Amino acid sequence: DTGASLVVLREEDAERVGIHLRRSDFTGRSSTANGAGTYAPVVLRSLRVGEIEIRDVQAAVVPRGQLGTNLLGMSFLKRLRSFDIAGNRITLKS
Repeated sequence: DTGASLVVLREEDAERVGIHLRRSDFTGRSSTANGAGTYAPVVLRSLRVGEIEIRDVQAAVVPRGQLGTNLLGMSFLKRLRSFDIAGNRITLKS
């Protein structure tokens, strides 16, 4: 979702990659088309999409059950050389 400012991970997926949070970590506040919510701000040491790897990516983890899918936001995309969206396809260039 290139409308997202940050990469956003579902809490269940964050746990799968070793990010374990406490309720007190959910200090961020967001306002989206889905309404207001909370998130835990995190920095991902590395995020890889295919052959492209970006280090130290700002991200948000949303509480379990509040999001259907993870979002590849601008905190990742703006660090690429370019990206292009055509239809339902996104092309990334590092």
